[in-house]
Amino acid sequence: MSRRVIGHFIYFMTSSAATGALGAFTVVVMIAHYGASEEVAGAVLTAYLGAAAFGVIFGGILADRTQRHDLVLVITMGGAAAVTAAAATGMLGFWLCALALTLAGFAKGVVMPSRDLMVRQDAPAGLLGAVVAFTTIGFTVGNGSAPAIAGWMVDRGDPLYVFWLAAALAFVSIASVVVARRGPQAPKIKLETGS
Repeated sequence: MSRRVIGHFIYFMTSSAATGALGAFTVVVMIAHYGASEEVAGAVLTAYLGAAAFGVIFGGILADRTQRHDLVLVITMGGAAAVTAAAATGMLGFWLCALALTLAGFAKGVVMPSRDLMVRQDAPAGLLGAVVAFTTIGFTVGNGSAPAIAGWMVDRGDPLYVFWLAAALAFVSIASVVVARRGPQAPKIKLETGS
């Protein structure tokens, strides 16, 4: 329960919530706000998810070439949050909005390998499995709750609120890791195993 591990938990929860909201409601927003057909709106979602997959490949190469995984996280998630917020304004045309979401997907993919390596770096010796399990709970909570919250927001107001929600959660995810990593790292404690 070190500050860094809790920061990772919050990061996993908020970043997965941002991704979950976009994954569940991008099609709804594109139809409701832009009047797109279901097929075209689905293609935008496919571009977002496909770009994320390519981003993971690029992110893996980048993670092998840097030790500043925290910097990778801030830049990529910051970029994803910024372009999602731009889409949320409703001032972008349809194709610019689609491009912004595709860029957000790519950026979120790039951060994944660095994010996982940060968890490994910050886990106390002998507790990597427990830390991964703990942070995965955050992922599950965020991914499971975001669609319900986003759906409620769509029912109560402008569908673009979904994009605002995703952008805000992405910014919170960045802050959770930056604040948690400002202090010294918890000492690496090797657990003794009985014979």
